[in-house]
Amino acid sequence: RVFSSNNGLTTVEGLFTKKRVEMALVKVQMVVINEPFLRRLMGYGTVSVETAGVRMRGRAFLAEAKIPMVEREGLSSLLKTTLPSLTINPWRDELYRIVPAGLKYGLLSRVLVSIPLIVLAIVWVVIAPKEAAQIIPFSGLFFWGLLVAVLAYTLFRAYIEWRYKGWLVSDDHIVSQSGWLGQRTRVMAVRKIQAVHVDQGPILRVFGLVKVQFRVADSSLTLPLIGIEEAEAIVERVTPKSHVGILE
Repeated sequence: RVFSSNNGLTTVEGLFTKKRVEMALVKVQMVVINEPFLRRLMGYGTVSVETAGVRMRGRAFLAEAKIPMVEREGLSSLLKTTLPSLTINPWRDELYRIVPAGLKYGLLSRVLVSIPLIVLAIVWVVIAPKEAAQIIPFSGLFFWGLLVAVLAYTLFRAYIEWRYKGWLVSDDHIVSQSGWLGQRTRVMAVRKIQAVHVDQGPILRVFGLVKVQFRVADSSLTLPLIGIEEAEAIVERVTPKSHVGILE
């Protein structure tokens, strides 16, 4: 059960052992909505509300309240309750998608991961002794078929990851959403951001992409791959309100 007031949020969960969590809305730094495939099929999602917990030995430990079963129609209103200044509806508003270069990067990454299997198939076909072929009839055909199947799966997965990832940044919040059959939505309050990491490895540099990660106390949110100009605009937009340190 969830109870809300003007300044706080209270959740109560458990049948035999009750757990009650009370938190001030001004302390909320991120809300995570998980919709696994079966639960999403039934029209439900799980909502986790994160705040920076107590500090021990100089480190902030995460405190969270979890609402395990929320009807999909009520997710947006609950999200609005926990983040009152939120103007984005992740399920209704159109989110930005990864640029086409992101798909090329994903496909290349998946192919590189499959290289060991390609080498194994070649070695088996060329070097495998005849005794092995007697044990596994059509072993060469089997391995080439397995190779094709694995490559098809990895390329399909790369496309799905590219197609079903979205993000949106407003003056007060950052939204990241991913997943096809199951979906995960993360919403972070800009005012709680402590640091922004902008990373660009050698392969990302070839495709003109960067990875932007926003960090709050003991948690983080990473945007899907975006272009350099977009990343610069986003960092400039959130920096004045969050007073973050930018690490590259």
